[in-house]
Amino acid sequence: MKALSALFSLICALAGPAMAADALPDPAGLVRCNQITATVPANAASAPAYRLHVADGQLVSWDFRLHITPPLPAGVQPQLCLTGGHALTALQGGELTPYTPRLIVPRDEFVSGHDAKGQPLTSTGTLLSFAPLKPLNEAAAGASPAAASGARAADQPVLVQFWKPTERVRPVLRWVGADQQPVTVVSDQVVSLGQAPASWALSVLAVGTCLLIIALICRRGQVSPMGLLLHDDGHLSLSKVQMAWWTVTVALLAVYFVGIQEDFPAIPNALIVLMGMSLGTTGLSYFADAQAAPAVANQAGAAAAAPAPAPAPAPAPAAVPAAVPAAANSAGVRPRSWQWLDLLTNFDGHQASLSLARAQMLLWTLLLAPIFFAKSVLMGQLWPIPWEVLALMGVSQAGYLLPKTQAKPGP
Repeated sequence: MKALSALFSLICALAGPAMAADALPDPAGLVRCNQITATVPANAASAPAYRLHVADGQLVSWDFRLHITPPLPAGVQPQLCLTGGHALTALQGGELTPYTPRLIVPRDEFVSGHDAKGQPLTSTGTLLSFAPLKPLNEAAAGASPAAASGARAADQPVLVQFWKPTERVRPVLRWVGADQQPVTVVSDQVVSLGQAPASWALSVLAVGTCLLIIALICRRGQVSPMGLLLHDDGHLSLSKVQMAWWTVTVALLAVYFVGIQEDFPAIPNALIVLMGMSLGTTGLSYFADAQAAPAVANQAGAAAAAPAPAPAPAPAPAAVPAAVPAAANSAGVRPRSWQWLDLLTNFDGHQASLSLARAQMLLWTLLLAPIFFAKSVLMGQLWPIPWEVLALMGVSQAGYLLPKTQAKPGP
């Protein structure tokens, strides 16, 4: 009887470690995320309170990065699981397979938040960087973390489907401690994993639909949509083109970031000032032109009321007095067809001349908008334009408005 009891004790002693390893094996191995058994470690009371810091709106095509505080102990090999909600969708293969980091920085300083005054708060933790989020291959489970992180299971889908702009997931990090006890840290926030092609398609579709609705409203009123960009006399307005250019640029970026982050991006103060400058230039330009309209009308009326020249001695008929055409607008200027040269032309009554100030303003607009677009995409947020650049833009705007405020003397 004692022999049987000793044999049973020996079997339990041998089976115990095996069952623990089956619940959470060597970190280089592979256990599906939905097969993890939740346990309370024996040293839970003395274990440090870990916290995950994950940036929202990361792209699946880039490395997925997160910080954990306090820093991880030396020698651990953490694995990442990403779980999402499935009220209407099915579980994705990318949620079943853990990810192994290919880069671990033990002590990395990062911005963990902001105080009440908006100043950044820094913390020190372990940086974990994962390869673009693709499921691990079970055949590569026993391989090194670097090799396993780049493997992809051919029979499992990626985490985010190609047609979805974003996927909301909750990161869960786990590893085996020095005492062979499993440690699991669940993020207190749900983050978005974005997919750029689908988000750009959503952005173009949304902005394009809005522009189409505006065009249909104009057509419904039997006017051309180009009238939104034209001056009263029919020439192409530089200030209106600039305002439309920036509006479409910011709208495309805003919808793109909403598609990735599912939240409206923060608007930098510099961008608010820039949009205000564009709108203010349009308003001041309209006001200056409205102030100059009576003078232009008086010039046209004076020309129309001028006495006819005396008849020539020859039996030729007397000259007909000049008159304002019937198609002229309230300013006494005949409407004309717009052309791209209007953006560089300074119109003053009946005179038109090329303007260096307009050329400078157009140059800054054409250069700064693509730079703003590219910098915003690379940074993952709307780019705060440097104030020095805004000052240069302001000088160009002033050079554009100054000629409009100088009244020309009548003939």
